[in-house]
Amino acid sequence: MTGDSAPPAKRKEIIVLDYDPAWPTQFEEIKDKLGSLLDGMVADIAHIGSTAVPDLCAKPKIDVDVVLKSEEVIPQGIEKLKLAGYSYHGNKYDDGMWAFTKGKGSFGERVYLCAPGTPTHQKRLFFRDHLRAHPEDATTYGELKQRLASKTDNDWDYYTGNKGPFVASIVRKSAARHIQAVKSHKIRIALDILNDLPQWSDIQASVAVYVQESDAYPMFACFAPDETAIGFLSLKSTSERSFEVHLMGVRACWHRMGIGQALIEAAKNHMASKGARYLKVNTLAASLIGPNDDFNKELIGRLVLDI
Repeated sequence: MTGDSAPPAKRKEIIVLDYDPAWPTQFEEIKDKLGSLLDGMVADIAHIGSTAVPDLCAKPKIDVDVVLKSEEVIPQGIEKLKLAGYSYHGNKYDDGMWAFTKGKGSFGERVYLCAPGTPTHQKRLFFRDHLRAHPEDATTYGELKQRLASKTDNDWDYYTGNKGPFVASIVRKSAARHIQAVKSHKIRIALDILNDLPQWSDIQASVAVYVQESDAYPMFACFAPDETAIGFLSLKSTSERSFEVHLMGVRACWHRMGIGQALIEAAKNHMASKGARYLKVNTLAASLIGPNDDFNKELIGRLVLDI
C-alpha cells in the first residue's frame, strides 16, 4: 500500500452538436415505444430540451417528459421502465421528476416521469415553446451552450449551472406572456391558488369574503402550458382615476419567477385603458418592484404603497 490517492474518475464528455433534423423523428419513435410500455397510464408525452427546438444545437440525447394520469401510478411506471432496460436515477432534485436514461454517454434518451401539473414540467414547456417562437433567443442560448462546453473541461456542474440564469430569464419572460383577462371561474381560480398558500390558513374566513367579491371585479391570471392558473390578481376601482389590488396570489412553487410583477403590469395596462392613473397595493412584496422601475415616470403614473 503506497498511500497514493486513486486517480480522479474521468469526466463524461460534454458533446454539443449542430441541430439534427432527425431528432423529431427519433422522439416520435421513443414516444410510441413509451406509450406501449406505459399503456393506459399516460396523459401526455412531450419532447422537451434543446433537441425539441428547430435549428438549436444540443447534446444528442432526446429529452422526454412523460406525464402520467396521476401521481399514484408513478411507482408502477418506474418499475415498467426499469424492466424495459432504462437506468433509474430517482427524483434527484425532489421536484417530482423521476429520471431515467438509456444509451451511452451523451447519446440516447433521457426520460422523466411526472404527475399532471408538475411545475418543473410546466417550466420546461414554457422554455421550449418560447425558444420555438423566438429564434433569436434560441440562437443566443445555442451560443451560450457552445461557449460553456468549450471552456468547462467537461465540468457538468459548471456547464449546467451557468446555463441556469438564462433558462430562468426565458421562463419568466414566457410566463409573463401567458397572462390574460379572466372572464369566468374567477372564484375557483382564486380559491385554488390561495389554498396552495399556507400563510392564508389562519385567516381563511377573511379571505373567503374577498374571494367571493372577486367575481365582480376585473381579474387577470397567469396560466401554465396545461392551462392551470398559477397566479391571479383582481382589481377594484376606487374612483375614476384610481384602482386598488383587491386580491392577489401566486402558487408557492411559482414564487420568484416574476409572475407577481407581471400581474401588476397587466393591472396597470388595464388601468391605462380606463384613463386611471393611480394604483394602490395594500400589501406588496419587494420582489414585485423591478430594479429599474420608476413609477413616477411610467405611463400609468405612480404606484401608491400602503404597507
